[in-house]
Formats: sequence, C-alpha cells, structure tokens
Amino acid sequence: MIEIQGQEGVLVIIVLLFIYAFVSFGWLRKKYKIEKEGFYLFGKTKGQRFGESIIIVIAFMSIFVWQSPIMFLFLLYTLFFGFRSFMEWKNNKDNKVYLLTLNNVLMVAMFSVVYYFLLM
Repeated sequence: MIEIQGQEGVLVIIVLLFIYAFVSFGWLRKKYKIEKEGFYLFGKTKGQRFGESIIIVIAFMSIFVWQSPIMFLFLLYTLFFGFRSFMEWKNNKDNKVYLLTLNNVLMVAMFSVVYYFLLM
C-alpha cells in the first residue's frame, strides 16, 4: 500500500488530479467530438435557471452551519455542477457536453475527498 506523508504527498496527489483533468477533458472532447462552448453563468433553460437559483439560495442560507468553509465550497460546487450536468443531459442528449461537466464534478469530488482525508 502507498503511504502518503506530509505535504509533499498531498502535492503529488493534487498534481495527479490536475493531470487527470487535462487528459480526460482532451480525451472526452476528441472521442465524442465535443466543440468548445463559451462559459454560461446561468442555465440555458428556465427550469435549469430555477434549479440553480434554488441551490444558490440554500447555499447562502446554510453557509453559517458548516464548520469547514472549504468543504462547504466543494459540496456547493459538486451540487451546482452536478445539477447542471443533469440538466444538460436531459435537455440535449446528443451534444455530450454534459460529459465534460460531469467529469469536472468527478474531479472536484476526488479533490475534496483527498482534502478531507489528508489535510483535515
């Protein structure tokens, strides 16, 4: 078993996660022929905008309950973009852009697990 000690080990894991992100994004784009789209702040449909607004309102109301603000941000990011990925899949299954968003959620979830177990 690999034993990780100190901040050097955590730095190695973070670098590996970033390498995973760049390689997987490139691979997904190439495999599914996904064109680059501009970033959009709010959802493309009325239902998506409503859902994202609800997530943001609940996040602002519950920010004071969390003891770790970093873990709160990881959870908020995962919920927000997980919902966005679901709505992208639901509204346009042929485009496959939702795979990039879902991959991003997966990377942040892995990073938050590493942060929680190794740095807290």
